[in-house]
Amino acid sequence: MSIIKPIVKKLSHKYIAGDYFSDAEAIVEKLNFKGVWGIYNLLGESSSSSESLQGYMDLVNQSGSMLSSVSIKLSNIDCNKDFLIQIAERADHYCQQLSVDMEGMSKIDETIQIVREVNESYPVGCVLQANMNSSLEYSKTLENMHVRVCKGAYYGDIQRDKKIRHNFNRIASRLLRNGCRVALATHDLRLAKQWLGDDVEYQFLYGVKHVIPFIEKVKEEHKISVYIPFGKNWYEYSLRRIDENPFLMFTVAKDVIREWLKQKK
Repeated sequence: MSIIKPIVKKLSHKYIAGDYFSDAEAIVEKLNFKGVWGIYNLLGESSSSSESLQGYMDLVNQSGSMLSSVSIKLSNIDCNKDFLIQIAERADHYCQQLSVDMEGMSKIDETIQIVREVNESYPVGCVLQANMNSSLEYSKTLENMHVRVCKGAYYGDIQRDKKIRHNFNRIASRLLRNGCRVALATHDLRLAKQWLGDDVEYQFLYGVKHVIPFIEKVKEEHKISVYIPFGKNWYEYSLRRIDENPFLMFTVAKDVIREWLKQKK
């Protein structure tokens, strides 16, 4: 997919904190002041696995004193379980939540297996995407761990939004019955509102504006976290996300247009 870099930057920059930890840290500090947690996501698409390992270790060290958690991608460390154990051990030392992002459909089985194995020693969370049929089956087997449920940033085998919403609710319900700590990561506020009053966390992507009134309304009753990507590999990250799910380009463009129209009013 050939995409001009300035166009990608225009569409993605509002969702990425900046090139450096200090950029993300400044945002997390502001969020913490408002009673909202931050989720650090270091972009490492073009880094070697050893560089990514060191980056994640440094990130945990730097962010351990804040109201924050860390989310990582196994592909950035070549799905190396020993590397994940090192990161998980460091996060556990700081009593910090560590989660492994779910990636494309081809990565599901390996990701869940590695997370299960590491959980025998250190707590590590995972992600289930409601646009994938296998997620419901996995939700039946995951117990007593942190699980983020999202509609799905990567291409899945469920396409209709109505079916994705239905699967989302079934997955979340099952996880709660299994004693999991459930985080609902969705900007679909009709879906989010169905869970008000339940023991769930809400998670949103940095830069998404239409969820702010909802955050202000519910943050006293629910834990709220904002997912904050940062790093110099923003271009590679953006291309990868768009390549995995071309519809993401239209979603981002829609958000940009929505903000532009608001400014015109």
